[in-house]
Amino acid sequence: MATADGSTYKGGGKDPLKSTITIKATSGKIVSYDVSIETLCGKVNLGGKQTAVWPVTPNAGEAPLKVKNGAFSGKQHQSTTIPAIPGVTTEPEPGTYSFSISGKFNKGATKVEGHVSLYIETTGGYFCTATRNVFVATRKK
Repeated sequence: MATADGSTYKGGGKDPLKSTITIKATSGKIVSYDVSIETLCGKVNLGGKQTAVWPVTPNAGEAPLKVKNGAFSGKQHQSTTIPAIPGVTTEPEPGTYSFSISGKFNKGATKVEGHVSLYIETTGGYFCTATRNVFVATRKK
């Protein structure tokens, strides 16, 4: 069994940046995910000193992620207006973001382990990043 039908998994990670995650799975698909991921932010080529937490959910109309052999993965990449980055910028700026999520359910579908990554960059040269942040989420009854 790759997923438990109609199940919700909750958890997160802290390596060293924190994340929280909720995954809803049914019939071999991830039908939704809700991630809050802490990132390191700063100026490109100067480094980052600030942290900011960003929410990520599937884009409107995004197809559910397929689960094959207990594993899944998905990506988002979009040009958009990036809100002001706390402690780094004071105004929204045009920019891009890239997000990826991947994971694997354990044999009994009681737990999922995986990674989330997020990279945000504004046209003004500011960024926020979290790379391969490990998470563990367990099935909630």
